[in-house]
Amino acid sequence: MRLMQGGGILIASLLIFFVFYTTRDILLRTSSLLYQLFCILIVALLPVIGFFLYILIRPARTIKERELERMLKVLVPEKKETSSKFTTPTPAFSSYEAKAKVKTQVPKKKTLDEPSSEKAL
Repeated sequence: MRLMQGGGILIASLLIFFVFYTTRDILLRTSSLLYQLFCILIVALLPVIGFFLYILIRPARTIKERELERMLKVLVPEKKETSSKFTTPTPAFSSYEAKAKVKTQVPKKKTLDEPSSEKAL
């Protein structure tokens, strides 16, 4: 008997949590009263399934996030692209080419047949 009461309390508290969470979240995401009531009723009438449906249909961003994005678009104008969207800047030459361009000069071994440029003292 107590186990059933505990389970009932758990289910009721979970339902209350879902409804309060949905109410708080939908108030932050939209100002449409009809949409707010619809979402709250879905969660209240279909407790677990309704909550997952709400998560799927809720607006992606909050009202403040949309306003911030709008303000940023006004304050920071986008650059006009003159070239293709998918081009990336490439370096003048790759690191392999850079290594190939570096000339390493190894001094030649002096042989007895070649005259030396050094003066003997």
